Amino acid sequence: MSMQSETAAVLSMTVVTSAYGDGQRMTAVAIEYGDPVVRGDLEPEMFDVEGFTITSLCVSDTARGELVWTGRFVQLLLEGDPQSLRLCERGGHGEKLTVRHPVLRVTQKQDIPTACGRTVPAFTSRPTTAVDLGIAAKFTAASFTTGDGHQLRYNLYIPEHMVPGQQYPVVLFMHDLGSCSDDITAPLLQGTGATVWAIESYYNRRPCFVVAPQYERKCADDDFTVTWEAEATLELMNFLFDAYPMDRARLYGTGQSMGCMMLCELMLRHPHTFAGLLLVAGQWDPERLAAAHDENLWIIVSSGDAKAFPIMRRAMHCMEEAGAAICFSHINARADAAWLDAAIRSQKQKNANVNLTWFEGRSVVPDELDPHPGAHHVCAWVKAYDIKALREWLFEQRLS
Repeated sequence: MSMQSETAAVLSMTVVTSAYGDGQRMTAVAIEYGDPVVRGDLEPEMFDVEGFTITSLCVSDTARGELVWTGRFVQLLLEGDPQSLRLCERGGHGEKLTVRHPVLRVTQKQDIPTACGRTVPAFTSRPTTAVDLGIAAKFTAASFTTGDGHQLRYNLYIPEHMVPGQQYPVVLFMHDLGSCSDDITAPLLQGTGATVWAIESYYNRRPCFVVAPQYERKCADDDFTVTWEAEATLELMNFLFDAYPMDRARLYGTGQSMGCMMLCELMLRHPHTFAGLLLVAGQWDPERLAAAHDENLWIIVSSGDAKAFPIMRRAMHCMEEAGAAICFSHINARADAAWLDAAIRSQKQKNANVNLTWFEGRSVVPDELDPHPGAHHVCAWVKAYDIKALREWLFEQRLS
């Protein structure tokens, strides 16, 4: 038998990433071998990933697949400095977010036997060959030209298994100022505001389209004005409604900070366009928001957010005076998922069309962070999109 037949090859090495509220992170390196290997023959100490600690090892049937005893993929689970694991790097004030395209260096310290009786030779400092973005890779990047010639780039998720003749709801996610970027994937990787809906759709829980526009600059300000990108976003949606089986009666809007503010303005300019709006960590002119008294709104802020909390509380009173059914509540962001869901469902039972929920105290800010207003602001959307009951409420709304 030749030496060629006695050795097995490494076919690929992939950086595996996962979505988190504070941004996409590297979680593992998956090594694909030409032959299956056996979990019992392997230990984490046999490998090294430069700059990171390997916490554990498993064998799977794909790069992020189910765990098996014998398979062609070895997943090396990583631990490291939190910033070094993130794909998104936020700059200083006014600077754009950048998206990293990581290449890690992997060492296999010794020869490894395969289930076929061959050997994978040791190797040193070999670079990874791909990055697995998970659900973010299911989005298609595209560009739309408005009637007046502006270009708006966007990401579109299409439900995996559509039934001919059926229309599907659509979630429009609009990102914050800190996520403005030249990279079209930034709205998908900055947090979970776009991808959480696609994950549920992918697993056939609430199948839907998801649209995540990319904004390269500041599009809304504290003087309650917006740029052309706001109307362009609605023009984009009308284009997509004509192109895909989207249900106009189930257009759901959600946005954080700047995106929330843009949605507020669009709602005022185009009443009863959105079946429901989940508005996170943003604020808008309270007197003008009174006109939205019959819209379906759920507003989430942190009590320590120096702008969003007081301004949106004032807006609630303006809407209430105009005839809205209002419900206020507060929750501890550190409670477990079941408690948070129960609290939101309890508030929902009040049957108010406008809800304001705030994260109480400094509960939304992790202990390792200084609880300044900016931290309260950003951490609100890190947590809000994790709450299942809020997502359920949004999909219960429908235009008559």
